[in-house]
Amino acid sequence: MMYHGIDDNYISLQQFEKHLQFYQKHFELFWMNEAIPLLKNQCVTKTGKPPLILTFDDGLYNNFYNVAPLLKKYNIKATFYLVSKLLSGSDMLWNHEIRCRLTLLSDNELKKLNIKMPKTSRTSSIQSYVNSVKAWSQIEQQSLLNQLRQHTPDPAYTKEMYNEFIIMSLDNAKSLPSCIEIGSHSETHSILDTIPLEMAHQEICRSKKTLTKELKQQVSTFCYPNGNLTSDVVNIVRKRYITAVTVLKGFALPGDDLMLLKRIPATPKLHNLSYKLINPMS
Repeated sequence: MMYHGIDDNYISLQQFEKHLQFYQKHFELFWMNEAIPLLKNQCVTKTGKPPLILTFDDGLYNNFYNVAPLLKKYNIKATFYLVSKLLSGSDMLWNHEIRCRLTLLSDNELKKLNIKMPKTSRTSSIQSYVNSVKAWSQIEQQSLLNQLRQHTPDPAYTKEMYNEFIIMSLDNAKSLPSCIEIGSHSETHSILDTIPLEMAHQEICRSKKTLTKELKQQVSTFCYPNGNLTSDVVNIVRKRYITAVTVLKGFALPGDDLMLLKRIPATPKLHNLSYKLINPMS
């Protein structure tokens, strides 16, 4: 299963707890580092229940204060994918920062900055614009971010923005319960097919080294930022990790490439979620 944030903007804490109760009743839960023996054993478990792995991308602070306590309460295993260089307790992913900064600007300010949005609702247009920025080169992405930072040096982020987008701190990560496994989500969340291969190599390798050193645990699984990859990027990951997950929808099946494992996106309502566990492409 693929999760990101647990907050009132998409999947609420109450809905998530219902998810966990459902999983505990119908599945046997594992970490990503246990995927290989599971797949080799044709996904047969000791209890006879189907195996399930919960993954959480980005290392959001709401994963620390909302998700971790519930995982501990129900003693459910999960894998958190952390961005190693953003564990300050006050950082956002670069694309989230751009999104929040754009949201705070008036239409006139956007016009002065020569930022042209799609002609849809404001929220949809900003989201579409940020998605398009992900395909830019890293130099272009950073140039836009610098422009927005210069225009508004001290943005008045709302409480909702902080709750949704702030990344947990290193101290938070160190105090996560033992039911949580740590994986790498790169060093800065750079989109790996938009940067030179040597930079991608550093993003992939240095993140593992930093997380292993700081958190004192083996980091053996990787999550591609935004799901973007190339064959060269996959080859680098293959040499450093035992598994890697994508954003492609579907089951992880015996015989699949362990560096290209599919996941099922979580949804708020339990009946939709349970249907996805039967038909991931729905």
